[in-house]
Amino acid sequence: MKTKQDDSDALKGTAIRGAKAVVDYSGLLVWSFLYRTGCAIKKQSSKMGKEIGRNAATPFVAIKKQVRKEVRREGAPAGEATERMEKRIAIIEERLADLEKHGVKIVETQGYQKKHKELDEERRGLLALIVEENKELKAQLNK
Repeated sequence: MKTKQDDSDALKGTAIRGAKAVVDYSGLLVWSFLYRTGCAIKKQSSKMGKEIGRNAATPFVAIKKQVRKEVRREGAPAGEATERMEKRIAIIEERLADLEKHGVKIVETQGYQKKHKELDEERRGLLALIVEENKELKAQLNK
């Protein structure tokens, strides 16, 4: 009988080792899937983040380049529009100096004043009728 018992013990041991191997393999397989998908997601999200960051920063980089370019142009020749504005400013300054020289001051107005017209009898009567109708309508609503 010992032989049958030894065979069954060997079979149990083999089955247990096989089951343990299946569990170990399944765990390693799941771990591999998780690790690989994590790496793929990390790699792709990193690429996507770099693209989004680069696209979001593009306008600011262009502004920075333009500002640097303008700062470096200290002795650059002025354009026609700039010259016209400078001439216009000089004319305005001359006029202001002339006004100050002659003592002209700007008068501050106190605001807009409405001119009231006198109502004739016909309009007064019409307005009185409208007021009476409004009073009657309010009275009917309050009943």
